[in-house]
Amino acid sequence: MAATLSGLTGFASLAGTPDDSQALPDEVHPQWLSDVTLRGGGGYKDNVYLSGVQPIGSSFLSASAEALAVRFAPVGPQITLFGSLDFLHFLEGGAVHDELLSFNQARVEYEANSWLAWSLAGQYSYVDQILDVSTSETNRTAEAVRGHTLSALPGLKFTLPAHLWLLLEGPVTRQYFAEPLDDYWQFGPRATLGRPLDTGGELNLIYEPAWRLYDHEPALTTTGDPIPDSSRHRVQHDARLSWRQKWDAEGHWRTKASLGGRLVKENGGGYFDYTRGSASARIEYRPARWEISAEAQVAGYWYDHQAVSFTDQTLRRYDELSVTVHFERDLYKRLRFVAGYEYNRALSNAPLESYTVNTFSASLQWEF
Repeated sequence: MAATLSGLTGFASLAGTPDDSQALPDEVHPQWLSDVTLRGGGGYKDNVYLSGVQPIGSSFLSASAEALAVRFAPVGPQITLFGSLDFLHFLEGGAVHDELLSFNQARVEYEANSWLAWSLAGQYSYVDQILDVSTSETNRTAEAVRGHTLSALPGLKFTLPAHLWLLLEGPVTRQYFAEPLDDYWQFGPRATLGRPLDTGGELNLIYEPAWRLYDHEPALTTTGDPIPDSSRHRVQHDARLSWRQKWDAEGHWRTKASLGGRLVKENGGGYFDYTRGSASARIEYRPARWEISAEAQVAGYWYDHQAVSFTDQTLRRYDELSVTVHFERDLYKRLRFVAGYEYNRALSNAPLESYTVNTFSASLQWEF
């Protein structure tokens, strides 16, 4: 995705430079520009099922595809279509299975005047993957998650004084899961306040309250027992401050840092009520023919009522740490070599919830 989205800069340059010899100043010539990326390779994951007791490792084959189409025009709406598909096939060690991820988006943006623009996006995603669901599901850690997500995302962007801008969005999401996970609706406003910096960076402050309504699951008591004739629902508040910075005129060095917090409250006894804090940092180096990046993320969950177990009434604590290193190298024209390493660690005072995962991968990428 990174290689595909980076092509938008070149697309914008082309769209903003019409041929004056072929067009009158008041004529409009929209154009569609597209990009397709294919990738194939493999790697090794040493803990496929996220187990803290008996990790099972396996080599895997990987394949992915991305397609991007953008409509640029001096006036009128800008349209962006994007789709991606990632496939993993694990080969050995008792972990023979497939994983599939897909994300698709159609987005329309229109600049009404110098201070107002509107947008509307529709998204569809599919997941079939082993995931850790212990932060929101009772007595479950690693689960084979299969589900479809449909989202609508209308938005209004306002240009404000002092170089500020404000984006107001109203995401609505419908989530369908295969059993044992429950389907739900989620909705709520999202506000993003941004300001570009004279040094070549940008600050963003995001606040998003959201309401989640489950279809069938009952609310839980403080000990995790179902409450008869009840329906589970939650309210969560997310806030995040992020800083992007370009450190030289050529854009060879770039960084991103963020701090975030989340507060979750559920009905019933509030079994899954928690406070979450998170931080991340990313650095990129892009010399000629190379793209190198490293990223670290950490998050901590502090539960209000949930105990470690019936015999240990200590409040549950759960922490996540991930480190990713990524390399890309141009080989020939649009052919690239891509390699990466990812380290994930979960730490918990609840039994069986702590685990470590190391993933190594390499592939060839063709963009056309």
